[in-house]
Amino acid sequence: MATYADECGKAFPDRRADFNAALANWRVLKLPMRGVNDAIKPGSLQRIVLGKKVAPYLKSIGAYEREIECFGRLAMLKSTQPRLFADSVILPRDALARYME
Repeated sequence: MATYADECGKAFPDRRADFNAALANWRVLKLPMRGVNDAIKPGSLQRIVLGKKVAPYLKSIGAYEREIECFGRLAMLKSTQPRLFADSVILPRDALARYME
């Protein structure tokens, strides 16, 4: 998500501060998930590698799709309740309840 915030900030420079602030306050960062902090840290190898995948993708789609992609991710970053989504995983109903404030 950090690389999307970076690349969407470049694509929409007037909203870069919004992407950075939303990433800094992203509720998912409070979850005890191994490796998340390394992927989020500016200049980390994981963030650079992910950025090299995200940048070409965003450049390859049309302006309208890029706007949907970026602002959809911004809304997700700003969400006050972390959510888990998957196609083939069955989770308990309140899987994230213990992490909520």
